[in-house]
Amino acid sequence: MRVKFLLFFLLYSAFCSAQTCQNFTEAKKIAKMIWQEHRETFYCGCKYDKYGVINYKTCSYIPVDKRKDKKITWEHVVAASWYGKQFPCWKKPLCSDNNGKKYKGRSCCQKIEKKFQEMEADLHNLVPAIRTVNSARSNYHFGEFYPENKQHKFNVNHCPIIIDEHYQIVEPRDEVKGFVARVHLYMADKYGIRLSEREKKLFADWNKRFSPTAWERRWNQKVGAIQGDLNPYI
Repeated sequence: MRVKFLLFFLLYSAFCSAQTCQNFTEAKKIAKMIWQEHRETFYCGCKYDKYGVINYKTCSYIPVDKRKDKKITWEHVVAASWYGKQFPCWKKPLCSDNNGKKYKGRSCCQKIEKKFQEMEADLHNLVPAIRTVNSARSNYHFGEFYPENKQHKFNVNHCPIIIDEHYQIVEPRDEVKGFVARVHLYMADKYGIRLSEREKKLFADWNKRFSPTAWERRWNQKVGAIQGDLNPYI
């Protein structure tokens, strides 16, 4: 395994600088290789093969559109809009297409803002997910509901994730709550992303209650070997 990972590092480190991949497209290629050792979707726990094809017999999720949800997609645990909105390119039409039409938002920031490119490509924030679940999760904040209220909440096609569209709150399964917390704490420290007092308290609690798994520790080391930094909360 060490020999394989060394070969992987030599082949793919060219995609990334000492601190980050150059863009989101490159980062997804690296993330795919890193997660080959643990091919499981983040929120639903579904297994997938080396090509990214999801095996729904391994989890509770029931796809409505098997074509749309055939393969995994790559999810930012800390949503891109959370950090994108701090840049002028997200709010103002600073970019132009080939026809001279002005535009703003994520596409514009991907084009002209190097700091956004670095944040979007940070491997510590990328996990494999099911496309429909990723869309339903949107950019909602994470939270935790009272046990007696959970049965009335919305689970996406039997995936063990609770999404309250009215309050725009997401509660992931217990197995990844600590992971979610440590990603947020890392991103907040590294990039100055502002967390509310409620979020600080929640993520500190999840970090304490749900210790890193063997895979999370291994994943952190793999990302560190490529990107040049570790998540100190793991």
